[in-house]
Amino acid sequence: MRTYYPTGEEELSPIAHELAAQAEKNAGESAQIITLSGELGSGKTSFVKAFAAVMGITEQITSPTFTLMHSFPLTDSVYQTLYHLDLYRLSHHSETQEMGVQELLRDSSLLILIEWPERIEPLLEAYPHTALYFSHLAPDRRQIDIVSVQE
Repeated sequence: MRTYYPTGEEELSPIAHELAAQAEKNAGESAQIITLSGELGSGKTSFVKAFAAVMGITEQITSPTFTLMHSFPLTDSVYQTLYHLDLYRLSHHSETQEMGVQELLRDSSLLILIEWPERIEPLLEAYPHTALYFSHLAPDRRQIDIVSVQE
């Protein structure tokens, strides 16, 4: 486990760089999955913005709370597409079936960031992934714990 204590959004970029480099090296048989857990306002979407910037995405990143997922083409990557899922509104992992989440998780050409992964935990158990846990320590200070989860 690695732990970081960013005090602002600008301090998320080095963490995002590290995870992006790790993702590029770990391309495999399924999607590269990074999960983001933590209470509302703990910095999950801010991290996704920093990660997307590192991956060369220039579009504005917003949380797909109502649409549940956004996708962004990648150009200078071993992956074709970055998916950003926000599953806050789901009550059970079975709701993801019509969204095709299971198929996305199997697709090795995808890099997937998932906010509120607890909503699909039974699906994630079959896939190795990197889990980020966000905590508030103070109004301007966060803690991010990063854990590698193997199948």
